[in-house]
Amino acid sequence: MERILCFYRNSAPDVLITLDLDDIYIAYKKATFIALVINELVSNSFKYASPEE
Repeated sequence: MERILCFYRNSAPDVLITLDLDDIYIAYKKATFIALVINELVSNSFKYASPEE
């Protein structure tokens, strides 16, 4: 998450993300897929929520 936030920091400087997470255990194959989906959702949220420059 931090890497995504750093990448989009200039285009969305007022965005504050608070994470409230519990530990879960998932098989690595499923975890990889879930991580890719979450990454895409968060990236698209930043990309399309901020005004075009």
